Amino acid sequence: MEKTTDYAALLGYTYSEQSTTLLQSENGFTFTIRNPERADGNIEIAVTDGIFTVAFFSMEEDFGEDFGEVVAFVDELLADETVIFELMSQGEYVLGGSRSVKEIGKYRSPLAMVEGLSGGDFELRKGILSCMKEGNCAVRVRGFRATRCFSVILAK
Repeated sequence: MEKTTDYAALLGYTYSEQSTTLLQSENGFTFTIRNPERADGNIEIAVTDGIFTVAFFSMEEDFGEDFGEVVAFVDELLADETVIFELMSQGEYVLGGSRSVKEIGKYRSPLAMVEGLSGGDFELRKGILSCMKEGNCAVRVRGFRATRCFSVILAK
């Protein structure tokens, strides 16, 4: 049985209060939620052959066929509940992910920031601390609201 759900229409309805654009293609579409505060802070939801991908700043996350997870993640970004982060070491990208805004704040000690980034994962915490030990380590945080976009030097 062929899927008949019109996900583009569902996204249009779900985010009707946002400034959006829809670009159809032969095998899917790209739905963009425009960020009024930053031209480079748009959220793009791409669907290709039924597979959802969300791109936000430098993050591109594959959500498979899970429309519900896409909407939940985008809703958290728009509600200023979630931010994405990138850990940079020696000027190179090391890892990234998303965390609750409660876990990552501007005014935290480096160790508190490490705890927030690691999210209780001991191996991740160990990896972040080893990047800090090498020096030239920073975390870049990006949220939908401009006030959530900042960088923190973890180690010089």
